[in-house]
Amino acid sequence: MKWKYKTGYWVRTAPCIGDDGTIYVVSLDDNLHAVNPDGTQKWKKNIGEGGTSPTIGQDGTIYCGYTKLRAVNPDDGSIKWSFDPGPDRTITGGTPCNSADGAIIFGTSYDVYHGELIAVNPDGTEKWRKYIGPCEFAPIIGDDGTIYVGSRNKEYTGTGLVLIGFLHVFGELDPDAPSAPEINGRRWAIPEKQYSYKFHSTSPLGRDIYYFVDWGDQDYTGWIGPFESGEMVTCIHTWREMGRYTIRVKSKDTSDLWGLWGYFNVNKPRDKSDNAFFLQFLERFPLLKQLFSINLI
Repeated sequence: MKWKYKTGYWVRTAPCIGDDGTIYVVSLDDNLHAVNPDGTQKWKKNIGEGGTSPTIGQDGTIYCGYTKLRAVNPDDGSIKWSFDPGPDRTITGGTPCNSADGAIIFGTSYDVYHGELIAVNPDGTEKWRKYIGPCEFAPIIGDDGTIYVGSRNKEYTGTGLVLIGFLHVFGELDPDAPSAPEINGRRWAIPEKQYSYKFHSTSPLGRDIYYFVDWGDQDYTGWIGPFESGEMVTCIHTWREMGRYTIRVKSKDTSDLWGLWGYFNVNKPRDKSDNAFFLQFLERFPLLKQLFSINLI
């Protein structure tokens, strides 16, 4: 052992090293430590929370956090800015990484079913975010800019709820890829009742298309098809629990060109007590009652 530096509280994540040899490490008493190569302290700053391993941007800025992404000045540990990823979200995706254009990319989780991959510009503004499910692993970026990240998901099977995982790969969209699917169907859903949804996508080259449907409750169709470009496809689903769900449908053509996700929100049904006055009104007009009944569950 060359030397040992006391952080004050335990270190749960990996350190990183700057170009000048400074070692940066986060301790779980919410302090970010800058340590000289000889083991002496350069500075120590309370950043409000521990969390991810620190990473260093192209200009030397240090990034780390848990409920917020912090951009820290490497000279004195002062916070340049903080980025809030959204309500109930925590940065659980390990070490943030940096893209060639300077964007900081990291994963989040919110509740046990949901999470996103988020890119933040060097000035602290959001660049983009992609829903992938709970993201508890650090993303990496290939030489060509392709982003690779894993997720922890759950899926209902014939034997019950099981844990599954996906490797997600993001890159530039091919101009010949199919369009994002358009989705149509019921906006309200109750448990244990079947609902049908229609969707379609078009291929610029007229190729046949496959679809992947994520029902928002950790249930997936897998790739189905092929279908003709522009053909309307119908799928049926039953939700097991009351809730708000986002249906996502992705398309790819027979040459494996992937398009963007199409989204459709499904909400909990309205409480009939909220519609009591309106229902009393409709009782006086049978034709109107028949017309509006589809939205009153």
